[in-house]
Amino acid sequence: MFLNRYSLVAIGVLLAYPCLAAESQWVQTGATGRLVYVPDAEGDRIMEFSNVGYRGRGTELIPNNVPTIITVSPVAGDDTATIQAAINLVSAMPLGPNGFRGAVLLEAGDYDIATKLTINTSGVVLRGVGRESNETVLHARGTTQRSLIEVGGSGSQSLTGSTRNMIDKVVPVGSRSFRVDSTSGFTVGDTVRVTRPTPSNWISELGMDMIPPRSDGGTVNQWTSSTLKLYFDRVITRIEGDRVFVDAPLPQSFDQTYGGGTIRRYTWTNRIENVGIENLRGDSDFTSPTDENHAWEFVSIDDAQNVWVRNTLSKHFGDSSVVANPGAKWVTVDNAISETPISVVTGERRYTFDLSGELGLVTNSVANEGRHDFVNNSTQPGGPNVFHNSVAHTALDETGPHQRWATGTLFDNITIEGDQINARNRGNFGSGHGWAGANMVVWNSTADSFIVQNPPTSQNWLVGSKGTIINDTTFGPQPPGYYDQSGPSASPVTAGGKTSLYEAQMDDSRDIREYHAQGTGDWTDATSWDQRVAPEDAYKVSLRDYLIGDIDNYVFDGSGSVDNAFIDPSWQTDIMNSSALPITGFDNLTGNQNVAFTIQHTLDAGEKVVHGFVALGLKQGGGGLVNTDFIRLFDTDPAHKFNFSDLGWDSQINQSNTFVGVLDLGSYLDELQSGAVNVQVNDDTGVDWAIYTIAAATPLNDAASTSVFIDGGASIQVDAAVGPIGELYLGGTSPGTLALTSGGAVNVAHDFTQTTIGTLAVELAGNSFGSLSVLGTATVSGILNVSLDGLFTPVAGNEFEILSATSVSGEFQQANLPALAFGLVWDLAYNPTDITLAALFAADFNADGTVDNQDLTDWQTNYGMQSAKHADGDADGDGDVDGVDFLVWQRQFGNSSLTSTLATNIPEPHSCQLLAFLAILALFAYRPSNV
Repeated sequence: MFLNRYSLVAIGVLLAYPCLAAESQWVQTGATGRLVYVPDAEGDRIMEFSNVGYRGRGTELIPNNVPTIITVSPVAGDDTATIQAAINLVSAMPLGPNGFRGAVLLEAGDYDIATKLTINTSGVVLRGVGRESNETVLHARGTTQRSLIEVGGSGSQSLTGSTRNMIDKVVPVGSRSFRVDSTSGFTVGDTVRVTRPTPSNWISELGMDMIPPRSDGGTVNQWTSSTLKLYFDRVITRIEGDRVFVDAPLPQSFDQTYGGGTIRRYTWTNRIENVGIENLRGDSDFTSPTDENHAWEFVSIDDAQNVWVRNTLSKHFGDSSVVANPGAKWVTVDNAISETPISVVTGERRYTFDLSGELGLVTNSVANEGRHDFVNNSTQPGGPNVFHNSVAHTALDETGPHQRWATGTLFDNITIEGDQINARNRGNFGSGHGWAGANMVVWNSTADSFIVQNPPTSQNWLVGSKGTIINDTTFGPQPPGYYDQSGPSASPVTAGGKTSLYEAQMDDSRDIREYHAQGTGDWTDATSWDQRVAPEDAYKVSLRDYLIGDIDNYVFDGSGSVDNAFIDPSWQTDIMNSSALPITGFDNLTGNQNVAFTIQHTLDAGEKVVHGFVALGLKQGGGGLVNTDFIRLFDTDPAHKFNFSDLGWDSQINQSNTFVGVLDLGSYLDELQSGAVNVQVNDDTGVDWAIYTIAAATPLNDAASTSVFIDGGASIQVDAAVGPIGELYLGGTSPGTLALTSGGAVNVAHDFTQTTIGTLAVELAGNSFGSLSVLGTATVSGILNVSLDGLFTPVAGNEFEILSATSVSGEFQQANLPALAFGLVWDLAYNPTDITLAALFAADFNADGTVDNQDLTDWQTNYGMQSAKHADGDADGDGDVDGVDFLVWQRQFGNSSLTSTLATNIPEPHSCQLLAFLAILALFAYRPSNV
């Protein structure tokens, strides 16, 4: 349903997160440090793009250890057959448990390729030793236009099972979930095709059935439902009731006015995966700067998923360095360079990096002298796709979507030298390109200029981008795009503290395996950690969104519809007891009422909400003022009531347009753990819809993979047994303290490292005491602070294993130990597999629990030693071995911690004889001065 796309949008942040640079109005940083997405009046928002590239994680999961199975060297003449035979040999090997068969390594040298190299089997890597001219160079010989390297399987999607229909009036752009008429037959993990119909009324709304003729008389094809197909390849990740969740957001809205949408399972038997092309250089033969009878593409990918191309250089190809065709999915192109393409400079040439499939990524790459350097070229390529941190030198034409409704591409930190970045109505360009793209995001990019326009029923974003904004009217006046802090003098915006939206989204979506302590708190308290979850396990993080009500410009569909949303009975009672105004549902603009509902969702066992926000489409109702209106969440706690005037909403809500208010709930995570959020909007404000979004952390049962860092001045207390965790780091570039109370114990599955500015604090209470158990290596330094439980007084013989490990290295630089009863000392022992702390008699120099003649021998042996330790015979702790230490031995002789009482025997006569020995030693030690 086409609503007013120029409605007001704002965000009410309940707790601002500090940032050093301006943020976009469309993506902001929430209280948890995670991102908050602000929809427009129709619920459309900038998508979450993290699930692109190899295995949906960009470059992160590309393996570096696929073993080489066969090594190839250049031969005289054509090398095609030799290399292809090696590829075929590896292709015939069984798949390993990691999904790979192995790699073909091309040694340094020049390889002549008369035709092409083909990889049509999963699990094969083609690898060179580098892309420089003296490393691995593939020469495309001959005069035929072709791909030099072709990666692909065969076949297509084979649809199976029943078609299910979306039942929401509108599923907005960026949604990861939608409701269907039946989930029967669906299970988590199903691959599905999501279809958005393209009926004639939609094409007419776009004006694409009336594309004007070309002035040169060239062919112009009007768009038709039979030629325009919008398909999106997804995986079901979750099912809650009639709501289906998919692995990547939808880059297109689905509107019942235009046929809604459907979902159906598919299989694709011969689509290959786990293929890599790396460390290669490709060079095409040519005869003149405009020669077109030569190799056209360096790498072409189709009917394949989870493919990477990295560290490559292509030169002199007429069309593409890398093209991911419509059957390609989850492709990563990383650190690829294209140089000096050879062709006539005209249409259908020099599409340098072409993402025409789905969920593709081009990053850290360079184009030279291309026409459309970063482009979605095929008809209706479905996003998300991402071009990231890349540059085009001497660009000869625009970057951007090229033709016939590409959807959902992010151009993130892209620099185009010499031309434009556009997302526009291309009208009769080509054979009737029309609206080239929808729901495109140009983020912090630089170009000579931008033409970014909003197509009817959709939008395009231009954010933080530097260059002239052109109001192009080639095909008549066009609605401007969503411009945010862009123009000739623009500076980059930030999201999550980063200038790259894609990188910030990758941070948000990354598994929680690393924890950094925050401030002072308890280990089990989620607020003590940067991830807002305690380090009890590793967690997978997923965004989940829930549309409540429907997006229809305040049309009430009856008491049996979603407009009459569920409200928890106790919440209803609370509102009735606190307000005399009646309770109503969505789409009611009469005023003097309470719009109330309860958001419901499911959290699985062990899941935790680590981030959340809610957006609401709001309009003034009943003619009343909204300055005293408020929104209340969760319960009747006054702290959960937010006045519109405090949020800054009162001056923006009006009777004409929908205002979108967004509440960041990151400071209220405790209230988000129940799976229900109560909402009350009071008085003269109507609500069209609400979208609730959470980041859910799902335990992976992989605690041993975690790393915990206590630094940054943080102090974490442990009161009970915790762990296992993977690794523990105490102190780093800044101090950190781990305090183990008498009941606290931390189990570490791998290594423990304490730096010089780390402090380990241990409390002792008799049989219970704080401890660390490390299955790997424990490296200690820094400070040890030991304290006593108020009711505990150590006696000789008390021993505490404060740390155990497979191996121990290092020593504490400082040990602060509590005072003991007279005559007792602490013995801090560093052993090969543990560190112990024991209370000893001061004269028990060998720490065997008894003061005996052996201790006297130790004293005698080291008599006169300076910088001495207790074990050397220093009973009084003054750092030397002298007669005073002997006197202590004499007093304690016979005492034993091995018995229940202290022994008090007088030293034997032979000990008395030693007193004379002591006197003699004292005389020798006395040296009168020479006067």
